[in-house]
Amino acid sequence: MGRHRTIRIAAATAVAVKIATAPATGWRVARSAPASDTAAGGLVGFRSVRSRIPRLDRPFRADGAPGELGKPLATLSGPVDLFPVYRRFAPFDYYRRLLKPWQGPGDMSAKVYLGWDGEALCVRAEVTDDRHFNTKTGDSISSGDALKMRLVTAEGVHWNIGLALTKEGVALHQWEGEGDTLVKSAGCAVARDEKARITRYELRLPVAVLGLKPGAELGLNIVFFDDDGERQPYWVQLAPGLAGVHNFTLYPRFVLAK
Repeated sequence: MGRHRTIRIAAATAVAVKIATAPATGWRVARSAPASDTAAGGLVGFRSVRSRIPRLDRPFRADGAPGELGKPLATLSGPVDLFPVYRRFAPFDYYRRLLKPWQGPGDMSAKVYLGWDGEALCVRAEVTDDRHFNTKTGDSISSGDALKMRLVTAEGVHWNIGLALTKEGVALHQWEGEGDTLVKSAGCAVARDEKARITRYELRLPVAVLGLKPGAELGLNIVFFDDDGERQPYWVQLAPGLAGVHNFTLYPRFVLAK
């Protein structure tokens, strides 16, 4: 039996250990700083969002103009918002291909706003992106810079739509849903401010078509893809389950305010 040795390290956020002993040596690390010490942080869990979608006091127009739907539901600007998870760390590829690392909020980040005006679910996003790029069409628009949103009603109806500014103009596409009434009746806009490097996405989705009423519960998730001109190295999303791994049970839950 080998001997056990404990090394105590106070208030450390990172530890590098080099051990040169017998081949069978094993080791374990545990943080034992006082409970009041928060230097090393804590566990990172799923995003906590407000469950109530506020009712607006005026009709919402999807025109791409600057403006807000109250306070943002979420600001996606940190490593915890970046997916796939391995892109939060130093880029590495098994085949040693060049991987573009995320440069921070100025490279890709987003503010998300939600509301409803009595007739439609209103979605607005301000996406900071150093370069806007989308040459796709039809059901491929989410393979470039784009917004993709999935909504699940309490009755189990799934809506899956995407919005993008392509070389051919603004494109709205529906992958899942009941019929084509939603894409025909939805209001949408995408505007790019090249000077500020911000892309504004706006959607106005009739609640009657979605099958929602005041007080209705729904699951909703949104993802913003970033295309660097060759492929999509990463994206930011409201919660897991929409891009990469598909699992609607991970979507944040909301209620339309009465």
